[in-house]
Amino acid sequence: MQEVEQLKTLISKTIEQLKLDLTGLTIVTEAASGNFIVTPMIAALAGAKKVIALTKDSQYGTAADVQKSTQELARELGINNTISIYSDRKKEYFEQADVATNLGFVRPIDKTIVGWLKRTAVIPLMFETFEFRSTDLDLSACQAKGISVLGTNESTNGIDIMQYLGLVVLKLISEQGIDVSQCKVVIVGDDVFGPAIVNTLIRREIQIDLIAGPLSGTKAQQLLSAADILVFADIKKRTVILGQGGELTVQQLKQLNNNIKIVHLSGGVDQAELDKYSLPYTPDKLAPIGYMSITTGCLGPQPIIELHTAGLKVGEELARARLSGLGFKESMAEALKNSVAQDFSKEQKEKYAYNK
Repeated sequence: MQEVEQLKTLISKTIEQLKLDLTGLTIVTEAASGNFIVTPMIAALAGAKKVIALTKDSQYGTAADVQKSTQELARELGINNTISIYSDRKKEYFEQADVATNLGFVRPIDKTIVGWLKRTAVIPLMFETFEFRSTDLDLSACQAKGISVLGTNESTNGIDIMQYLGLVVLKLISEQGIDVSQCKVVIVGDDVFGPAIVNTLIRREIQIDLIAGPLSGTKAQQLLSAADILVFADIKKRTVILGQGGELTVQQLKQLNNNIKIVHLSGGVDQAELDKYSLPYTPDKLAPIGYMSITTGCLGPQPIIELHTAGLKVGEELARARLSGLGFKESMAEALKNSVAQDFSKEQKEKYAYNK
């Protein structure tokens, strides 16, 4: 019971910090396992009229187990009458939504799902727009129907989700029994994940370098030759970085440094090649390009509470704007004025022909 009270306190403080108020709104989101159990709780505690939480069997647990644990927690928090959990995807769920979150068990939000939404429904991505994947959400269908979609600025209004990435790296390294204070760490990262991890590790006086260019470069190979740990943290690049057809093969890396150890958050790394050449890596299963092998949820509920409360705040701002009578474009412009909302880049708008 003490753990439940602590969780409620964490959620309530974050709701208050972001001034999240979902009163009168119906939210379609996911019911998930582990620390991701918090999302429907956040919505209900923020005053949502109704929370429809979708789940299914996955590598993390069965739908039945998720449904049971979600119901138990909701009951302990006194919000079980607000949350309904389903293991299927039906029109009757989506047509009620004022806010449909772009989360795992809600996705893919394809043309059919978008067609079920009412015209004033909105979709918060629940993460930064640079992480958007077209396989998750049909932006063309959203454009055609006038469904407002925005991402979450993860480093604003007192929210700093990126700070947790460095802590995830430290956790993965320490779990291998390695004293990171005695190591040279090299990060292969994009302009978002990379610097965030570097900043966290520098504050802990860890020897660290960032490779921003290709691994085939002279400077990059000098750093790789001297590194103890190589961290992959590139969520933007959609091509292979390490492996056949990539910037460097695993065989070439091993020739440069036979003792290097791999830590993988995200980025195109060929796991089969790592196994072939017996190059050690963590975690045990590497995510495909565009996904994360391990999320900030491994650190406890707080990072997920912050991220998903912020995402729901984006949904609230968009939904209030649409329900007030503002149009498709105007609602997004309004939400971007004073919330944690984040717009798509000019390049993304051109590529997906969305809100140009």
